[in-house]
Amino acid sequence: MSSTVLFLLLTTAQAANFLGLPASTLAMDRRTARLKIPYYRLGRRVFYSRPELETWLSRQQRNGEAI
Repeated sequence: MSSTVLFLLLTTAQAANFLGLPASTLAMDRRTARLKIPYYRLGRRVFYSRPELETWLSRQQRNGEAI
């Protein structure tokens, strides 16, 4: 992988910090897909794309207020 791609991929802990959610919420969502947070599984490792998280986060806003 190029260094640019590695920079854009976040671990679960980094993604949780970016989203302001507990890492356990991300783990639960991977099992239930309730929040439909996009992620990638490479073998046993899990990564989140920062641009995709930014898009997901912007779509969570309703009527000028985040839900």
